[in-house]
Amino acid sequence: MKQLFSLLIASTLSTIVIAQVPKTVVVEHFTNTRCSACASRNPGFYTNLNQQENTIHLAIHPSAPYPSCILNQANMSENDSRTSYYGIFGSTPRLVIQGVAISASTNYSNQAMFNPYLNQTSPASINLSQTNNGSEIQLRIAIKTEGDNSLGNLRLFAALKENQVDYAAPNGENVHYDVFRKSFFSTDGMQVSLAATGDSVIINGNLPIDSDWNPNQLSAIVILQEEGNKSVVQAAAQNTPGAVLSIYSPENSLSIFPNPAQDFVTIKSPNNTNGNYQIYNALGKIVSENSFNGTEIINVSEIPAGIYFIKLQSGNTISVERLLIQK
Repeated sequence: MKQLFSLLIASTLSTIVIAQVPKTVVVEHFTNTRCSACASRNPGFYTNLNQQENTIHLAIHPSAPYPSCILNQANMSENDSRTSYYGIFGSTPRLVIQGVAISASTNYSNQAMFNPYLNQTSPASINLSQTNNGSEIQLRIAIKTEGDNSLGNLRLFAALKENQVDYAAPNGENVHYDVFRKSFFSTDGMQVSLAATGDSVIINGNLPIDSDWNPNQLSAIVILQEEGNKSVVQAAAQNTPGAVLSIYSPENSLSIFPNPAQDFVTIKSPNNTNGNYQIYNALGKIVSENSFNGTEIINVSEIPAGIYFIKLQSGNTISVERLLIQK
């Protein structure tokens, strides 16, 4: 009987282990094209990074301490906001690994810097499907719950990056990797919760392609983090630029019109289903929310002019689209 009990424990532990999947390591790299210290330290960091398996990278260019950095000026608000999210605005270069801000005094060339974050597992996996139709990037994110967990509210940050930007920067750097261009949702992430074990949450989003970007170098990166401590639960990147990786189905996405809107906006849900919607600003603050029945007309006349997001959720499917409100 004792032997059978031990066997049952071993079987249970084995099930728990199987229910976890490898966790991808993500490095958010805060740098600046006018920063001489960045030019000095980045080569060693990139050499170190390239030796790490299952690791993805996003370069963010804050305005402090060099506001004339052109990669910052291309999207100052979101570059600065993502930096402030970690409380490290003010100096470069800085690294955040798995949601943890690394001390500025750390040797970024030392492989041991990554050791605390290697060989970890997660109860969630992420699958990305990205389509470039010439005018916009359409993204489908499937977050599957692989095993039981005690995770509560999570934040999903989804960004579009340009894999390589050739630019002779004032600090001497001529090639810039994984340059953050724009976020699909807010820079501190969209609030999500995991589905039941074995099920997936599906999130759709899209971004128009800016004329200054190389459309053949664009790929998506997503980071799923715990809401409180910013610890990374899982991350993924789509590193097949220019390729159509899936067929994007319009019936599975949110449609809104008119956009830009002034007083009213009509939303049509995926497959004309019922659910809930939220309109939130670039800082993630909800300015309007309610339930809907397939197609809904929303009064936005009291919402100040600006860029917003509409998040629509029906069951385990979430669609998000940018909304411009003009007055």
